[in-house]
Amino acid sequence: MRTKLAEGAGAVAVLLMLTAACGVGGSAPRAVAKSQSPSPVLTDTAAVTESFPGLGAISAARWTEDALGVDTRGSVPGPTDFRFEAVVVLTDENARNLRERYTWTLKAAPAPGPRLATGLDPAQTSRRWSTNSEFSGEVLGGSADVYIDFPTRTAYFTTLR
Repeated sequence: MRTKLAEGAGAVAVLLMLTAACGVGGSAPRAVAKSQSPSPVLTDTAAVTESFPGLGAISAARWTEDALGVDTRGSVPGPTDFRFEAVVVLTDENARNLRERYTWTLKAAPAPGPRLATGLDPAQTSRRWSTNSEFSGEVLGGSADVYIDFPTRTAYFTTLR
């Protein structure tokens, strides 16, 4: 009987020590912060047309894709949202077809982010941005607008994915 009692007391003591050891180092959760530098400005047109086939044919592109947020959980990472921003030049034929296919509304476009604006000469656009919700939905799935400056065939959009 005494042996069983001693074994039980020993097991409780070991359990208490293990539980106490788990708290060593403080009780505050450890933050794992990843420094995220901005992604470079990319010019690969194939990546844009592959990701957004509804946009149609383009002849040039400047785009960025940045992960949003910083992982401070210190756990297995979950899904990450990405902000995709692009300024593209549509081909002549694509711009002509889009202009004829949809009814466009003049609308002020938000200014491109500073990394894209650096390479975008304001003289390249007439500042007459047009948008169409049906076209934007086909390209971006309804999450944002695509703005097109038809005289220069320049399109601008930003979306989360």
